[in-house]
Amino acid sequence: MRIGGWTTVQSMCVQYQMRDLLAGFAALGHEVEVVHENTKWADYDGDAMTVEQIMNFMDQYKPDLMVQMNGNRFHHPPLGPDVSWVNVAIDRMPWLFDPKANAQWGPKDLTLAAFTALKDELEAAGQQDVRYMPIGYNAALFNETPEPKDERFQVDVAFLCNLPPFENRLNRLGLRWDTVAPALWLAHHKGVKVGLYGAGWDQWQETRDYYVCNPTNGPETHALYQQAKVHLHCNEDMMIHMRPLECLGSGGAVACYVPRMFFNRQDSNCEGLGAMRFYKSPAGLQYILERAVHAPHPEVARLHSTAIRAQAIIDIMNTKGSP
Repeated sequence: MRIGGWTTVQSMCVQYQMRDLLAGFAALGHEVEVVHENTKWADYDGDAMTVEQIMNFMDQYKPDLMVQMNGNRFHHPPLGPDVSWVNVAIDRMPWLFDPKANAQWGPKDLTLAAFTALKDELEAAGQQDVRYMPIGYNAALFNETPEPKDERFQVDVAFLCNLPPFENRLNRLGLRWDTVAPALWLAHHKGVKVGLYGAGWDQWQETRDYYVCNPTNGPETHALYQQAKVHLHCNEDMMIHMRPLECLGSGGAVACYVPRMFFNRQDSNCEGLGAMRFYKSPAGLQYILERAVHAPHPEVARLHSTAIRAQAIIDIMNTKGSP
């Protein structure tokens, strides 16, 4: 089967999620091709791809199944209804809640919502076949194969997360700050070695002393998961996210910050994530750090690899009579 994946270079998370999901299809023996602003299907000029470029991709590659992150076929007229179209919804993007667009739903359309609250909201907005399917991770990249030691990653507590641009300070003061603040308290009062990774941490006086680098998504990130003692994760609506899955799949340890506002709204599917530990304070994080153990978690790959997600998508589409 030919699988086409439409993504964008404007979002690192979305781009890597598509890369990893297509790797899951490829692991099952399917032919895959990605299209975004910086591929042969488009001349990247800083803007989003045009409908004409997408239609050119569809005409030339002729996918049997098209997968898009956070987008449906009918948000991009005049794309026709012939090809099966799967929307993998991982964010509350405003165009997904357009009742007029959602009224055009066809029999070959499917949305997979990454967390249960989003599934309910998309159904309320008129999408007619929405199913819960959490994010997966690329087990071919993130596994127990050891990476060479790298002193940049030799820390007690690591947080890999991109911050918003400097000018958007209020947006910065959200869950990311709540997640990292207990670690910074431990660094200041207990001598715990904290490393902040990703874009933007060096912009702020409160965090720049702890900024290390922005590792590439691949072997460097894999090494970080394996070599830092504990990794932080900031949980909102979904427990199953690419970061903790990648870390656990690499044999690392995860400390998950759960804000009070979401404490009773956890993702209902936590299967295979029993190794995660939860905190809301410096004392809670210190307790996790003192008991952190790196160990294999084979059930994570068995339950949550992108090959598992890809097979589930094919199974669902087969029950719909397409592709």
